[in-house]
Amino acid sequence: MSADRSSADNPAAPPRGRQFPTRDANVATTISHDFIDHVRLLFDLSLQDVAKQPLGQWGVNPPSRHALPAFVSAAASVECFTNEHFISEMARFAKPDSALFQIQREWEGLEKLELWPKLVLIANLGFKQHLADGKDPWNKLRDLMKIRNDLVHYKMSTTRPKYMQDFVQKKIALHAPGDHLYGWTYQLGTPEAIRWAHNAACETVAAIAKLDPSRAHFFETLTKMNFRPLSKNDRNRRLVALGVELPKGK
Repeated sequence: MSADRSSADNPAAPPRGRQFPTRDANVATTISHDFIDHVRLLFDLSLQDVAKQPLGQWGVNPPSRHALPAFVSAAASVECFTNEHFISEMARFAKPDSALFQIQREWEGLEKLELWPKLVLIANLGFKQHLADGKDPWNKLRDLMKIRNDLVHYKMSTTRPKYMQDFVQKKIALHAPGDHLYGWTYQLGTPEAIRWAHNAACETVAAIAKLDPSRAHFFETLTKMNFRPLSKNDRNRRLVALGVELPKGK
């Protein structure tokens, strides 16, 4: 599996040369990379849409129909990574004497926990570590999971979630005069929101991987290959490759 990108002009593309093994009862494969690859694909599709029309009042961050599904896939990538590498049979083989697996043998509820309490237990029981709640990337993870839940359980509420104020201030979500006329899901649906979701997932996965220093080299290679954050320069290079003339200062 190569970490090379499919195009120097498209950092959002999945790694070149990825093999897709047959998934049957006798083959165990990871799928967290599929979800984060999907977020990159949605990001690239949103940039392609930017290139198809003149830049309007929102510049290179206009409304995008690809954004909301990206939050769901980004959250799924983090949860899949956690399950694959910390509570799966493979993880049990790596640390068979861990207190985490002793509890898991007696209590099936571990696998059904929400992601945050699951991570707290993994850190404490598996590695005698405490997560720095209230700091990044855990703050970003909490926001990512809240957004994922708000979208999956969407009930067309007109009440704006608290995280929207921060997203608007950071110009991730849309802001315009009279923005009370826009629903919060419309405001949140932007290319920059996709990039935020992608990077929140990547940063969180990197932090989760650091819980187990005994597999540091393995996780460093894995995260660099599959969970590399997308910078603003990555975005701009892709837009230029698509023929977009960027405004000064973008």
